[in-house]
Amino acid sequence: MTLVRYNSKYDAPGVVSNKNEDPCSSCTNVYYHVITVIILSFDAEEKKAVSNALRRTTRNIYDITRSQLDNQIGYAVWDQAYKIANNHTESIIENSYRNNYVDNFMLSTGIDFVFNYDVNGSMWFNQTYDHITKKNGTLTIPNVFLKLQPNNPIMVNTAVATSRFAGMLFDGGSVFYVSAYPIVKSDFSTPPAGMLVWVKNVSRDVTDIAQRSQLCTTILGLSNDNKVMSSAQTYYTNRVSGVNAATFSAENPSWTNDLSPFAVEVLPNDNSLLPGRGCWHSSDLGQLGINRISALGVLSDYNGKKGIIIRSDIDRSLNILGTTSFGLALGVVGGLVIVISIVVLLFVELCVLRPVLRVTHKVSEIRVVNDPSIRVNVKRGDEIGCMADNINKLLDNLESSQKDIIKEQFSLQNLLQRIGIEEQRVRTIMNAIPDMIICILIDGTVHHANTAFYATTRYTAQDVNSTKNIKDIIPNIDLEEVISGRSTTTELVEKFRDHIPIILIGNVIDVVINDEQTKMIVLAARNINEKKKLMNNVAAGRNKIADMEKDMEFLSIWNNEQRRSDLKKYCKNISSEEHIKFLTDVDVYKNTRQQKRRADMQRAIFSKYLAKGSPYELNVSAKVSETYHEIAEGFGQIDLFDHLYKTVKLSFITCDWLFGCYR
Repeated sequence: MTLVRYNSKYDAPGVVSNKNEDPCSSCTNVYYHVITVIILSFDAEEKKAVSNALRRTTRNIYDITRSQLDNQIGYAVWDQAYKIANNHTESIIENSYRNNYVDNFMLSTGIDFVFNYDVNGSMWFNQTYDHITKKNGTLTIPNVFLKLQPNNPIMVNTAVATSRFAGMLFDGGSVFYVSAYPIVKSDFSTPPAGMLVWVKNVSRDVTDIAQRSQLCTTILGLSNDNKVMSSAQTYYTNRVSGVNAATFSAENPSWTNDLSPFAVEVLPNDNSLLPGRGCWHSSDLGQLGINRISALGVLSDYNGKKGIIIRSDIDRSLNILGTTSFGLALGVVGGLVIVISIVVLLFVELCVLRPVLRVTHKVSEIRVVNDPSIRVNVKRGDEIGCMADNINKLLDNLESSQKDIIKEQFSLQNLLQRIGIEEQRVRTIMNAIPDMIICILIDGTVHHANTAFYATTRYTAQDVNSTKNIKDIIPNIDLEEVISGRSTTTELVEKFRDHIPIILIGNVIDVVINDEQTKMIVLAARNINEKKKLMNNVAAGRNKIADMEKDMEFLSIWNNEQRRSDLKKYCKNISSEEHIKFLTDVDVYKNTRQQKRRADMQRAIFSKYLAKGSPYELNVSAKVSETYHEIAEGFGQIDLFDHLYKTVKLSFITCDWLFGCYR
């Protein structure tokens, strides 16, 4: 056992003190290095996961484009289409061709635009369908598709009957899937009579991609016109400068595996930077900021222009799980260290300190008596015994001084520990407060703030602490009014110059900074917008739950034969049985497998419920009635009556005088 000696005038000859070793510092460095390595490994795994999510999204974009090509071939390689392309009079287009692109078909395939061109690039047919409003003929055709030039990639191989084209295009801030087939006979025996082009505006609705990828996805086309650029387009245009863009290919999916994100970052809190974001779970739409991690990739369209931004974001469960597990493990290790420390202290107390105290007591007694003939009477076979035998009278004053120094050291250590605990407690309380806490000096310089302040303003501690004045952040602040105890309403300017309305109150406290006592102003600011958002979300949630309860109650009645029979009788008694009969007939229609029989049932349902003067005419809108008049002589598609079925059921369960009275 080696005794630690203090360097003083009482050091005994021959004892060497090692001042260069600092075991606590070495252990602390190792501890911080271990924590850093573990956190970096979690970050690397998280970055790998979100990068794979981006690749999964681009692979689904590739699959959607391939599916669009597969669906298109049946309308381009077709004798009837070839015949119409060679003789496309207006009457033939309206009577024989346009009906092939009714809104139900375009709804099922997700196509927004259908164009037909001559071999010289002149358009002779177009059809549009708005998947948001469910109306056809209302979309504005982009200028780039009004006429195709001979050098346009779509028209390059028009002379080859077996050629095809697929790619992505961004124009005017919108992103499109574009696919094209030459219009030829079904046996490819003739030169192409023109081109059939299908276009889908993917930037308007990315729900299909989000559902396929089971992710949250944002697709944004950058604009070439600085005058009409949105805040999101301006933000991403600056970021992709100098970034190499991947090239979309519908023939080979290898580019989806090679695509690397040019940025991996926490999802922005600003919805204006996430236009058109779609998620496969509606609950994920409201999660922004540090709860989500995102990867961004950039693509070039088929003209070689870089400007298609793809963002995929996932929740940070991997990082949270890893850090939580590490925290638990660290807590267990810390507990073991504490237990071991207690055992070591007990051992030191019983086996070391008590004999040393006996030596000290004896030396003190010798000093008081001042009898050099008296020796320290401690007989041991270890270093303590050797020390007692060797120093006797020489250690009386040294032991006394050493005892005082040890006491002072323990007292100072305990004091510093208590100060550190209190400081950590104050910091934890500040960061747990949802409101923004800002501590400033008397001259207005920001000293520090809590995490709520940095999250709301998007500043970092390096941006603000000791560098900014409070008037740079809250321009209209009146410090005298704030510290008087009265709350005031003003505006806070965040990092990107957005104005946030807040309620502000403050107080003056005494603090010690750099061993000097001074005064500090503590400001508490509450974001008024958060309360409004919370109330709106609660109201929307209540309405959604109420609609789901009504729909579930109707299904429980409809799937029970006895209760459905009672409901039919009730509706018949009140002369409103057309709803029940229509829903029943449509169920039978959808369960019929033979197409010819479905076509017969289709005409019967139309005559029974939709024709004017029918015995059970439904009270539906003129637009719905007109739609089913146009397709009354169709081919019995299974999903023909789905939209009207949902409309009738919704009107039925929301009618308090009908469904409410039955309940």
